[in-house]
Amino acid sequence: MITLFENQTSNGESPVIKLDSDFSKRNNKTAERVIVATGVFGGATVTIEISGNGVDFAPLTNNTFTTAAAKSENLPNELYIKATITGATGTTDINVHVA
Repeated sequence: MITLFENQTSNGESPVIKLDSDFSKRNNKTAERVIVATGVFGGATVTIEISGNGVDFAPLTNNTFTTAAAKSENLPNELYIKATITGATGTTDINVHVA
């Protein structure tokens, strides 16, 4: 499992992580992954972004979170992923994981 945020309480970007860096590497190139966002959002939005080179990122259209949820996406191992939190308030406390 990849952790993008753990108890994040403010706006910001997660570290950039290559999808093949976790122990649950997929055998096929377009393996389904589950992106899970949990915690207290307090008005915050989490946007999941991907990149082919680790520098130029684009948001995943269907993977924006404003409440706790789990969403699946077919993502090749060679992609990079990061999460961005905007709109955090004093009550925000968010976790984001990719499995």
